[in-house]
Amino acid sequence: MGASEHDTGIPVSERNQLLPTGGRTMTTITFDTHAYVKTLREAGFTEPQAEAQTNALATAMFAGELATKQDLSLMERNLKQEVDALRKETKQDIRELALATKHDIQTLGQEMRETELHIDARMEALKSDLIKWVVGLALAQVGLLVGILLKLAH
Repeated sequence: MGASEHDTGIPVSERNQLLPTGGRTMTTITFDTHAYVKTLREAGFTEPQAEAQTNALATAMFAGELATKQDLSLMERNLKQEVDALRKETKQDIRELALATKHDIQTLGQEMRETELHIDARMEALKSDLIKWVVGLALAQVGLLVGILLKLAH
């Protein structure tokens, strides 16, 4: 086993790469495990302690998906663009809805005026029919009264 493997069986060059992110692009973060073990050894850690600390730190760093400031900045820009696009789309939808509502109100107003004219025309026709009936009944009553008076006069 080479000195760069530090009892893990994985060469430093392979441990230094960020784990795959499921097809998404993220910034690669390197971690020099050899230098970290060396620093710990110089600080008084035993070889097994330094290896354990290095492996724990590497696992913690690379077990999850780490985002860099650049990743967060890119995400922020993308989110701002999406929010701006949604804002524009929403404003456009509101304008279209306002126009459609205005058109619907105008159409309803026109339909109401047409209905009012139809009702007025129908009322005039009914008034005319009523007058005809009243005049007809009045003439019939006059005729009946004249007939009764003529019968009584004889």
